[in-house]
Amino acid sequence: MYSLITNRLMEEYNINISVTELQSLGDTHLSDHVLSKIRECREYFTELSESLEVVDSISNPTGIYKYVKKYSRQNGTHYYYDFETDKDKKRVITEEQRNNLGEFKRSKYAYSHYTPNDPNEYVIVITDHLSLLQTEAGASTLHESMTRMSAEYARKNITKHFKYVFVGIQQQSSDKEKLQFTNTGSSIDQKLEPSLDGLGDNKLTQRDALVILGLFAPDRYGIKQHLGYNVSKLRDNYRCLIVLKNRIGKPNLKLGLYFNGMTNYFEELPSIMTDQNYENYKK
Repeated sequence: MYSLITNRLMEEYNINISVTELQSLGDTHLSDHVLSKIRECREYFTELSESLEVVDSISNPTGIYKYVKKYSRQNGTHYYYDFETDKDKKRVITEEQRNNLGEFKRSKYAYSHYTPNDPNEYVIVITDHLSLLQTEAGASTLHESMTRMSAEYARKNITKHFKYVFVGIQQQSSDKEKLQFTNTGSSIDQKLEPSLDGLGDNKLTQRDALVILGLFAPDRYGIKQHLGYNVSKLRDNYRCLIVLKNRIGKPNLKLGLYFNGMTNYFEELPSIMTDQNYENYKK
């Protein structure tokens, strides 16, 4: 919540303070001006708290899926159809009606569709991050847990049936951290940038995604220039957004971003920033 507040202060009022300053730790304290702006954000955060839920007590794939399924039942209806006599799905029954049938008759019904109570609601399920998933029965390794979460639960159920949006955050393999060089000794940026092949712990998850975005921080590796931007001037305030996969648009795109780590703020940089144009860098 502290991070969300600092981000909101930056976006709305261009106030740049850290989480440490927000908590008045050490010798820091908030001015009356900043406090007044935080109070102005009260309505925004009230609305946000009504639509945002952070769950940090469930970390296994099946547990996450059950939690999402419970939400879907509370906010919509699942329907089933008799796949032997009603292939056109004209006589669907609810999940509750199906559960009241005998075991043999219940086995004749297959999943049909889900109807939300609010057709304008967007449910976004964010798993941060996939490599922290716990193992469970039938998925005794991290690789198997990630596959189950991504393929079985996210793609086949959460997105296909519920029509929810699933965002799986996944880190790159630690091997990508190793600097790689050409024969002349110069660093190869492309080998350090995020890639589908460099996904950590499980590369199969890329098959399930419609869109995959990667974030790259060249300053971390001492890279001085990237996409025409002077990283030695921008330093850790520069990020590159890379569209690694895109089934609904164009892939293989790169975009320079200004990044403020103190407030988790991103903004697109001008497309051309020459070393002579000092004002752009200063700004």
